[in-house]
Amino acid sequence: MLNLAGLKTPPYKSQIHTLFRVGRGLQTAPELKSAHCETICPLVVSDVLTAQRQLSDQAPAVVVVTLDPWRDTPSRLNAMAVDWKMGSDAHVVSGSPDVVERTLNAWRVPRARNEKTGDLSHPAIVYVVGPDGRINYVVEGNAATIAAAVRAL
Repeated sequence: MLNLAGLKTPPYKSQIHTLFRVGRGLQTAPELKSAHCETICPLVVSDVLTAQRQLSDQAPAVVVVTLDPWRDTPSRLNAMAVDWKMGSDAHVVSGSPDVVERTLNAWRVPRARNEKTGDLSHPAIVYVVGPDGRINYVVEGNAATIAAAVRAL
């Protein structure tokens, strides 16, 4: 079961943990998001948000967990959500590096951090989480692939 305990959300989105625990569907893979990433991360988040709009009848929530808590601090989360044009049912979470690293390790998120530059290497994957809080699918692909996985729950 996925656990977001200890991760912080913007103050105006304080219900993220409740939304997540009831398993309302879609969650971007924690490794997908770094505000400093200018290549794959924005594309994947865009695909996830497009899938979310395509699934409006199921009202899935999107949770983006940063891979880069050293730079994507809780105080930056609101600006990140605005930059990525996230709606009220999409959330960005972060926390202390120790907490985020522990969470990502528990989820077995593949990633490598360059200690000199801080840059991260990671696959472009999305976790689809069922109502019970368990990962049902790990998908790569476009919005249609992501939406199909959510519909298959």
